[in-house]
Amino acid sequence: MTQAADEACRLAIEREAQDLRRSPGVSISDAAEWPALRDLLRSARVAIAESIPATFEHEGATYRLTVIPWRLGVRVFGLSGDGEPLFQSVVNSSAELGHQSDA
Repeated sequence: MTQAADEACRLAIEREAQDLRRSPGVSISDAAEWPALRDLLRSARVAIAESIPATFEHEGATYRLTVIPWRLGVRVFGLSGDGEPLFQSVVNSSAELGHQSDA
């Protein structure tokens, strides 16, 4: 992305986050209503998925690991050190992260 495109994306995220925070209480939203936040959440999910190892060691043995985050609470903060998140979401998913079975 160009610097201008990066800035436009950041502003869209901030605008949507402000609009979402202004909405009353907790609500269920369609991701299509918040495209910039949807894309940010997708990037967060990729980062989470990439951080989960496919294997781990325990007492000299290697085990494969699959994580299924049925309900994943996510808070996304800006890098400015804000105490409050830009937005928070609970994501329901049956996707498997980590080891991928060949079956």
